[in-house]
Amino acid sequence: MKKNLLFILSILSGSLCFAQCTILGNDMVRQGSRASFSVSATAQCDDCYTWKTTGFQIMDNKMSNTLSVLATEAGSAKISVTILTATGTKECEKTVSVESVKGDSVAIAKDSLSAIPCKIPIKDFLDVKVGTNMISFFPDVNSSDYDYKWTIVYNTGEIKMSDEKIPQFPFSEMMFPATVRLQSFSRYPICSQILNKTYPQEYWIPKKPVIIEQRRYEQGNFDKTNPSVPAKNNAKK
Repeated sequence: MKKNLLFILSILSGSLCFAQCTILGNDMVRQGSRASFSVSATAQCDDCYTWKTTGFQIMDNKMSNTLSVLATEAGSAKISVTILTATGTKECEKTVSVESVKGDSVAIAKDSLSAIPCKIPIKDFLDVKVGTNMISFFPDVNSSDYDYKWTIVYNTGEIKMSDEKIPQFPFSEMMFPATVRLQSFSRYPICSQILNKTYPQEYWIPKKPVIIEQRRYEQGNFDKTNPSVPAKNNAKK
């Protein structure tokens, strides 16, 4: 009797474990589309969230209270999150139905969306300084038909990301972009393309001209006062 009671309590505790918070987001998504989810509970720090998925590919924000995913597989997908709060650890889970693409005409590569042929017209992106300590990037095609994901790797190794079409990033002589990556997403057909640029230090911080003092060499001496005049011979006659 006691063993049965303990078994029932263990099942109930496991069920309650995932009832401590709520994952917010659509209950149904289409295969190959992106979706965002968030959690109702508040952690004790901004990166005190750990997300796990089945049937989804995590795109970004794996350690924050929001998660962006790509629906790679049709069927039932699951999302779970573990949150470190001021009172302890909380866990919650959500099941999402992924609707298959009609006729399976589009195959989504799990490791990279860029495996799908894409005809996004964006071929380049430009940069402009919008302040002393701020720089902005923008694609050469101004369209709202696409989604964007920017990834900046600084010379210090720090990485910053943005989903804005025209993002702004901090900039200084001590911390400047070494590599910029733009991943553009097409909603139909579902595909993406990636553009990468690498910048040398001189692109952001032009070298200052070095002035080299020129002196005229004459009879083993340098005339420091006037290089154009031969040095005087001070030897005794």
